[in-house]
Amino acid sequence: MYSSLKGYLFNIAALKRVFQPAFTLLGARQTAPRQITTRWAMAMVAAPLKPLLGTRAPALAFTGTSVMGFDAQGRVASHDDTWDAIEDQAYFSTDGAAHVAAQVGDLRRAPDIWSPPYQLVRKQKGGLEVRAYEGFSVMEGRLVGGGGGGDARVALFRALAGMLGSTGASMTTPVLSKPAEGAVSLEEAGDGPGAKAMRFALSPPDAARVRAALASGSARPPKGVEIEVMEIPGGTYAALPLAGRAPAAAAAELRARLGTDFRPGGAVLADASPASFSVARYNSPLTPPPLRREEVLVRLESFDLWA
Repeated sequence: MYSSLKGYLFNIAALKRVFQPAFTLLGARQTAPRQITTRWAMAMVAAPLKPLLGTRAPALAFTGTSVMGFDAQGRVASHDDTWDAIEDQAYFSTDGAAHVAAQVGDLRRAPDIWSPPYQLVRKQKGGLEVRAYEGFSVMEGRLVGGGGGGDARVALFRALAGMLGSTGASMTTPVLSKPAEGAVSLEEAGDGPGAKAMRFALSPPDAARVRAALASGSARPPKGVEIEVMEIPGGTYAALPLAGRAPAAAAAELRARLGTDFRPGGAVLADASPASFSVARYNSPLTPPPLRREEVLVRLESFDLWA
């Protein structure tokens, strides 16, 4: 807490220089006479380490609230911040220090290639995030007629990667896998040989390129695999890191936490069935497990920003 304007402004300037924060105002409302509460999200990167570590430079993200009180002249007289991911909001907060340390020490990063853009809406403890995605395209591969053989996930990945190569499209992230409609559930099949569908996110130019190649027949999927370009509408999703767990375990935790981390009705699943969860992978299979970014995703029917 700062007792002088000079100290407050020095802190802001230091943060800008060291971490280059990107601040997003998510919403604001009056919560008492002469009091405004805002909801915000902030992303930061350790700028001095960026030239040395590149995409491995520590990256941090926070969401929270700012409560600003005004005096009789309409000037800001107080400013109190809270973070969503911690309980102890006092200074010095061991909760806050642990939250920062966990993010600095997290080596899981996505490669610097195209990924569907989103706005972070909430960040809770343990890496639980609520995100607002823009609409994007995916190339979906499905096994048909018993095609693929062996490990279905490997067969689908090769088919989709081959389509990228034959059309000149670029690799993107994430790779999304989930059971196809009517197939065995995520809990029963995990994400291994039982998986029947896989999706690659596509940038807008590549989506047009692959769609045209499929329509003209200039690029064909291998026998036993169907490939289609599909549109995913924008919406709100919840995500939780796998952190070495089986997808079923992470999906179960995510489902439970949506009911406990927010007030009743604050986060409503669009579909509570196990098959509605997707596994998102951002790195090459050759990436060592401690460096892989992997998470389970589920679409929300609604989310209350103030929950």
